[in-house]
Amino acid sequence: MATVSDRTRDVGEFESTQAACLKAMGILASGRAWLVFLISLAILAQVGLFAAANWGDVLQLRLAQPSTATAAPTGTVVAGGIVVTDAIALPPAAGAGEPLAPGDAAAASQPAGPDVVIAEPAPPEPQLNVLQTFWPAAKWEQVMKLVLPVAGFVGLVCAGVLILLTIVGIQVNVVGRLPAIATMISAFYWSVIAAALLFPWGSLINESLGQMGDRIPWMFFSYREIARAVAAGGDEAVQALIWLRFLAWPVVGLLAAWMAGGRFGKAYWHVAGLAEFEPAPRPRRREPVREM
Repeated sequence: MATVSDRTRDVGEFESTQAACLKAMGILASGRAWLVFLISLAILAQVGLFAAANWGDVLQLRLAQPSTATAAPTGTVVAGGIVVTDAIALPPAAGAGEPLAPGDAAAASQPAGPDVVIAEPAPPEPQLNVLQTFWPAAKWEQVMKLVLPVAGFVGLVCAGVLILLTIVGIQVNVVGRLPAIATMISAFYWSVIAAALLFPWGSLINESLGQMGDRIPWMFFSYREIARAVAAGGDEAVQALIWLRFLAWPVVGLLAAWMAGGRFGKAYWHVAGLAEFEPAPRPRRREPVREM
């Protein structure tokens, strides 16, 4: 039969264990906040670079290329070393139509000077916006090729670590008998959904299956995909697919990561409220009654 001292010792051990679990939940919640922040930063960096390439045209894939020199059109008339098209009428020279003297005829038979080409005026140079003047297109390309793979790696690793932190948080709630187990399980489900959205499933598809790996969209994209989408343009249907691939799809993954972090935070603040209450008073040890 348990004595009063045993019960007192058990209550003290439980309170110390619960206090340690509350402290552990605070540490896990802090790590959860950093992971969700890094995932959000990685996704927003990808979306921002796509927006700069699509609407800011920082890669300058849509600028009008200057037209090169073309051959002279048919019917070109060479007169006095000047290349003239049929659309240009030269004014008659002084003394035109008069008979030439023998000396003038000899001078006219000499070869003319260097040819002068009357070319069409060059098209005006396109106006560059603020982003295009901030960095040249080669610099933007270099930045995208560096940032996009790093962002994809960071987002994928943080999603996996978020699942591990959620599992540890569930175990801490079980050990400390904290009242947030249901909320932590909900956070675990959302973290699994976020990791499933962020995982590059297309890379697992074998090329023998019709190269479906490139057709399955990943949450993160490469520079080649951005350049291909920007240069493609197309009608409204193509633009709608581009919006779904490069904007709507990342936003879905971002919302899933925020839901996982929000449920984890709700569980932490639920158990953090226990620290505001004073612990229950310990049962006082009864002294044995002495007989007189």
